[in-house]
Amino acid sequence: MNVLLIGYGAIAKEVLKHIQPGEAAHIAAILVRPGRVAEVRDAVSSRGIEVVSSFDDLSLKPDLVAECAGHEGVREYGPGALRCGMDFLVISIGVLADSALYGDLIGAAKAGGAKLVLAAGAVAGADALAAARVGGLKRVTYTSRKPPEAWKGTPA
Repeated sequence: MNVLLIGYGAIAKEVLKHIQPGEAAHIAAILVRPGRVAEVRDAVSSRGIEVVSSFDDLSLKPDLVAECAGHEGVREYGPGALRCGMDFLVISIGVLADSALYGDLIGAAKAGGAKLVLAAGAVAGADALAAARVGGLKRVTYTSRKPPEAWKGTPA
């Protein structure tokens, strides 16, 4: 399976640590903003990963696009990937609280014959929380910790 990662931050780097060359899932490409292409290409050159700034620049169509770029990555690239027939994995699942975006993603998936895949376990086990609700859970407090560098370039 050829996989395209959107973004090259902490999540993408962690994915790259765990998916090694020769495994069933192959990181074939990374999509980043135009100003980061050279930097990321240098960082992954030994792995033979294509680095692009748009879907149009890809030399092959990935089987799966994995969003590793936060909410903006889902908004910016999700609908386009799905319309092009590429399955799209949402890691930043909190973005789906935006019902209009969720509707756009579902419509794009239908139009492109692709799958919208939601990462189970994102937001501390959303699937487990849903099950606990059936058992009477009424309230959850979620605390997330990030290193200060993770906020660079974000509205926060």
